[in-house]
Parts: sequence; structure tokens; C-alpha cells
Amino acid sequence: MARATPAAVTVGELLTQYVDHLKEQKKPAAYIIEKCIEANLRPFFGRKKADKLESTDFEHYRKMKGKKVSNATVDHDFTYLKSALLLEFKKTPSRIARVPHIQKSGEDNVRHGFLEFDGYEKGSGTSSPIPQECFRRWLSDRKSSVRCCG
Repeated sequence: MARATPAAVTVGELLTQYVDHLKEQKKPAAYIIEKCIEANLRPFFGRKKADKLESTDFEHYRKMKGKKVSNATVDHDFTYLKSALLLEFKKTPSRIARVPHIQKSGEDNVRHGFLEFDGYEKGSGTSSPIPQECFRRWLSDRKSSVRCCG
């Protein structure tokens, strides 16, 4: 099968390729990423030619989405888009000649104020359901699940 020329490949094709890649790699977040791509990126960027993307495309997307979501959420969308572009760009031969710069907003909506173990005990009003050592290890590793407990 002949490869598409650089000017002919659409962002939609690259997004599909990226989602397929995540599924092949059995990435746990593949389902969520696919839903985000289908709901947000594909409707806006899907038909655009990858090599025709310009800064104004990203600015327009940010302006349109910024009315409903935070800039950090738009940055998250752009992370998936850039990953799709980079996946193709790193191939030899690549169907795209470049990966455009996508300006980040600089906004950070990371949650702060992790719950300390003592605070957890006070908040629940009962004895802790997990050993304190596991909770502290979880906090230090910043993982979403406690794996040290059997």
C-alpha cells in the first residue's frame, strides 16, 4: 500500500494511528485518551492536513475551547495532538515534514494539599482502613493505588 504524501495526510489519520498505537501498547489510559480525541480534537483538527497546521489553528482552538474549559485542559488536548504528530514524525520515512510548535498556556491546575494520614483519620471519624506505612508510601510515590498492602 502506498504511503500518503506529506501534504495529503490528515490530522485525523494521525490521531487514529496514535490511538491504535496506545491500544497495541496496552496503555491503561487508551480508552480515556480516545474519548478525549473523539470529543475534542477530531472534530476541530480531523480534516486538516498535518503539514498545513499553523499557530493560528492552535490559537483558534484555544479561544473556542477556552469559553468552556480551562487553559490547562486545552493544553492537555494539545499534548495528545502533539503525541500523535510526533509518533508519525519519528517514523522513517515520515508522512509529515515537521511538528509545529504548540504554545502552552502556562496554567497549572494540579491539585494541591494532599491529605495527611492524621487528617484522614480525623476526617473519617473511624480508625484508618489502611496501615499508616502504606498511606505514607503512597503519598511519597504519588501513585493512585496502594500496592504495598496485601
